[in-house]
Amino acid sequence: MMIPRSRIVRTVLIAGATVLIAGVIYQGTASHSSAFAASGAKGKQVYVQTANVTAGMVKQTVSLSGIVVSRNTVDIVPTASGMIASINVHTGEHVTAGQVLAQLSDFTQLAQLQIAEGNLAAAKGKLAQIGLANSPQSIAIAQDNVTIAKARLQALQSGPSSSAVVQANTAVVNAEHNLAQLKQEQALIDSPHGTAAVAFQNASQVLTQIQTGQNPVSVAVENATQAVNDLESGTAPQNVALQNAQSSAATASTSVQTAQSDLTTVQSSSSPQGVQVANDQNALYQAQSNLSTLQSELAQATSSSTSSVSTLQSEVEAEQTTVSQDQAKLAEDQASWTNAISGAESQLSASEASAAQQSQANANNTALLQAQEQQSLQNAQGALATAKAQAAASLSNAQAAVASAQANNSSAQMQINAQVSQAQNALAVAQANRQALMAPSTSSSLTEAQAQVNTALQQLQALLHPANSGTLAAAQGNVQTVQGQVALAQTALQNMTLLAPISGVISQRYDSVGSLAGAQKPVFSMIGKTLEVQATLDQQQLGAIRPGDTVNFTLPSNPNQAEVGTVYSVSPTANVQTLSFTVTILPKGSVTGMAAGETAQAQIVTHTLPHALLIPTAAISMNHATPQVYVVENHRAVLKNITTGAVDGTMTQVTSGLSAGQQVVTMGQTFLASGDRVTVANNPSTSSAGA
Repeated sequence: MMIPRSRIVRTVLIAGATVLIAGVIYQGTASHSSAFAASGAKGKQVYVQTANVTAGMVKQTVSLSGIVVSRNTVDIVPTASGMIASINVHTGEHVTAGQVLAQLSDFTQLAQLQIAEGNLAAAKGKLAQIGLANSPQSIAIAQDNVTIAKARLQALQSGPSSSAVVQANTAVVNAEHNLAQLKQEQALIDSPHGTAAVAFQNASQVLTQIQTGQNPVSVAVENATQAVNDLESGTAPQNVALQNAQSSAATASTSVQTAQSDLTTVQSSSSPQGVQVANDQNALYQAQSNLSTLQSELAQATSSSTSSVSTLQSEVEAEQTTVSQDQAKLAEDQASWTNAISGAESQLSASEASAAQQSQANANNTALLQAQEQQSLQNAQGALATAKAQAAASLSNAQAAVASAQANNSSAQMQINAQVSQAQNALAVAQANRQALMAPSTSSSLTEAQAQVNTALQQLQALLHPANSGTLAAAQGNVQTVQGQVALAQTALQNMTLLAPISGVISQRYDSVGSLAGAQKPVFSMIGKTLEVQATLDQQQLGAIRPGDTVNFTLPSNPNQAEVGTVYSVSPTANVQTLSFTVTILPKGSVTGMAAGETAQAQIVTHTLPHALLIPTAAISMNHATPQVYVVENHRAVLKNITTGAVDGTMTQVTSGLSAGQQVVTMGQTFLASGDRVTVANNPSTSSAGA
């Protein structure tokens, strides 16, 4: 695998920064060239750190980016339209099947149900009143009247029998009892507790609440009006979120400026690291000067006493130790300065990348929030218009219900009054029949008795075959129709409550209180608990990945924790727009903090090389078309071209150009040219390779 372009750029950045350090160091040491000349050095001498070329295992991997998704995703779409009155759950909340998630404004549906129930009560009352006129008791009285009339006629013709007298008395008692029951019914209908009267009172109460603003209709209008005013004045949560997003862009810019300032400071020769290197150079120069002076004195003291020569030799050895220590200290501080610059550059790069990402995110978020703000305003305006329309409809329905209930109440009173009058007439007939039965026979009385028989027979036939049979059937059908209206109103009321269809987690909430919901778009999305990673695979990488391959992936919530999974499947067809394939990755076991929607970085192990030559990636220079490294040979830096293979973490495979055991320069190579003498300073106690 080739080295990523980002690493090449990083190498070039470090090279540019360390050239500055090299210039400072070389400038400091060039003025003291006479001291280096005394030791026979040719060219400049550079302090470096190295690592050995080793043989080891490297894993060939394919890097993919993906997103965590749930296998089960459900959009919760209301079956009715209305303004959202309340939301009971939040994004990320666990819910169970059947749990109430949100409530749409149901004042219209509730009013319609109340009206339908009132209409049902009135229809049942009307049916009962129609049926009362043709009740079995009324038919029995009519039959008694026929029997009495016939008995009277017979009595007039042959004299009354005892049984006819008993029957006449019974007819009078039954008629009196029937009249008493009807008067009780009349009293109930005329009172406030009658069925029709209660329906009228309920309808009047609903109408009064609507007219006085004490019902949900008016509250909904007020809430919708307030929501529109808040959005138009800029005080709604959507406005505040947009304002916060617009003001957050300055934070990322400040972090970049701070990182740039830190880099400029640490690159300066007046930085603590630069000052320390300059002090080390001065100390080394002073020690080398002292050594040169002592060596000269030692050369001139050959004619002196032995004790003087011995003393000078001890001083020379001590000064040589000081020079070695100062050289090691300089190398260490040079490396520290280089590391500080590299760290500052890395921080600047990270800040710039973060600022660019944040800027893009802010732009996307601002655009999204602006769209949401506009959509919220449109929703609020739509909800207000809907609430006003529903309020007008509720008022009209309530007024119609009051008029209908009032008409039903008047009709009930008229019908019961007619039934009472009919019962009074039946009682009078029964009493007259009994009286006539006991009266003596005359020609006129026989004629009258025959007429009463005919009349009684006609009344009985009218009850047995009523002319209002169609009215009765219509009343029965009306009851069934209104019962269906009640069922529909109950269903409509239930549809205003959004319930969780399954147990799971609320993954997304698309609307807020006051928004207008409908069957065109979901209010919530839910996901199950089974999560997977879906990554995007280029066409060139398709042949390298198979189901069952091991995957190491990381999540933004814990980027230092590598999770393990396997390739579950590779999509058989490419996306027609991106020409890429989808790789589905299943985690092995549960992953703490893993959530649907977050990104994932995956490394799929496609091949393992057990005996590869490895060097630190930091040793590789990409300043030319061919990767190059500096190799330390005979205390000198030798530039070599290499061929690279797989990259595994901080190590890179070398397929040609090096052999195991060679030393490659890992730090300080930006100071080097091929042939320069080097001092290896892997630790302070290491002796100079060029001494």
